[in-house]
Amino acid sequence: MITAPVFSSSPTPVTPSPSTPVVPTDPTDQEIVDAVRDKYKDHVMLDNTVKENDDVTDTVKALKDQQEQEANQDLSVTVTAVNASNGDAVAEYLALANGVVTFAKLNETGQAVTEKATLTFQKGQANTTLVVTVTIESLIATA
Repeated sequence: MITAPVFSSSPTPVTPSPSTPVVPTDPTDQEIVDAVRDKYKDHVMLDNTVKENDDVTDTVKALKDQQEQEANQDLSVTVTAVNASNGDAVAEYLALANGVVTFAKLNETGQAVTEKATLTFQKGQANTTLVVTVTIESLIATA
């Protein structure tokens, strides 16, 4: 009777050399933009003292309390869209031109209205967005 040789299928364990340090990897660009996005508010308020044509970009791009502006020069935060409260229709109270958000029309409805602004965070090829709800107080006080 002929028997076939037996081979072990278990690999020989490899242990790292003690002279090879484990180097932590830098976060990816996507991890960076996601982390920066989480520093920004997803709801902001424009009070009734804002005037037509005022630049409200900084209010729309507001950081959460206790957060600081990102120092990474390769990362951009830009307002890329403004829309009505449903997120699709054209905005009535906010206008956008070249990343600058302006207050286009006074709210004279007697109640607060909301619109949406989309912030885009980009570093290299990585990007993410945050939709910010912008509540606009009425110029007219309710009785």
